[in-house]
Amino acid sequence: MERRLHQSAYELLQQDHYTPEEVAEVLGIGLDVVRHAVFSGELPAQVIAHDIISLQRHDVLTWFGASDGRSREGGMRSGR
Repeated sequence: MERRLHQSAYELLQQDHYTPEEVAEVLGIGLDVVRHAVFSGELPAQVIAHDIISLQRHDVLTWFGASDGRSREGGMRSGR
């Protein structure tokens, strides 16, 4: 019998709360990027004793939308 290690992308996108690993997987970014955003205060999360427990979908989407816009602007500036 085959064991599923990860949920499908569809199943992940239906969740209201995520682990940092799930956020990294869904967004195609490194886990360290997610951790840095949480601990720098850019991305709200439930943190207990330096462990990131949960991230809300709304917060992740807001953060990713804002960071995506900054990376596009930065890329445009550096290309001049």
